[in-house]
Amino acid sequence: MTALIEKGSWVEIHDVVLEAGERAPQVPEDTRRVPLEMRVKGFLLTPAAIGEAAEIETLSGRHLRGTLVEVNPAYTHSFGAPLPELATIGGEVAALLSDKGHAPRRWNALGRPLTNVLASCARRSLSIMNAIRPASWLSIMSA
Repeated sequence: MTALIEKGSWVEIHDVVLEAGERAPQVPEDTRRVPLEMRVKGFLLTPAAIGEAAEIETLSGRHLRGTLVEVNPAYTHSFGAPLPELATIGGEVAALLSDKGHAPRRWNALGRPLTNVLASCARRSLSIMNAIRPASWLSIMSA
């Protein structure tokens, strides 16, 4: 007998939403030949064993049923390996802008000018300070 997984455990379930013959006619042929499957992570609502039917509650509060496939599932997706060709684009764009008479800027990892990032951080800091300090003290600080 397989051991029961405790209620409240973080798990992943699997279910077939539509069988291959039930897929919509406008779906491409190669897609229509396979079932539409779901894999969802959530908290186990009642004890169950791997391979058994189980019900979970997702982080958004949905209750779903499926076959219990994994306990403490990892997020295994990624954006793939870094592309060396993309690593230097920020500097290349800055050089092109500089050649055209625009002031060169430093860029962050998201491709945004650092000055915008610093301004964004300053705005966030002020909003946090507003939440934790008296308004009169903050007005003195920003003057």
